[in-house]
Amino acid sequence: MQNQKNLIQATADFEHWRQTRINKHASIPDELRCLALKLLEEYPISHVTKALRICTTQLNDWRKQLPVKSSAPDFVPLQIEPDLLPKSDLSLQLTLPNSSQIRISGLVSLDLLRALIQEAGEVK
Repeated sequence: MQNQKNLIQATADFEHWRQTRINKHASIPDELRCLALKLLEEYPISHVTKALRICTTQLNDWRKQLPVKSSAPDFVPLQIEPDLLPKSDLSLQLTLPNSSQIRISGLVSLDLLRALIQEAGEVK
């Protein structure tokens, strides 16, 4: 049998929120939503919804709404076309408005350099 500790604690957290919320129609906080979604790793959805007194549709909506935490990529890949092959030696350092830096050295064509700058400007 699974350890019920996490489910019991989550149930208590949801009940505490229900009893202490100011507005009866307030949205369930993201922390509690994340807690409910985390429980799905250990328990069937029916156990989670019954214990927390939420509906399956609500829980599935939370899956879609909550942002997935991921780190920004350290490297932005570029598609290099044959006409963008290196043609001249270059040494360049760019500092973007967001304080990111790009260092380029070696054989780089102007078209490749333009593509790199354009791609870097579009990364968010």
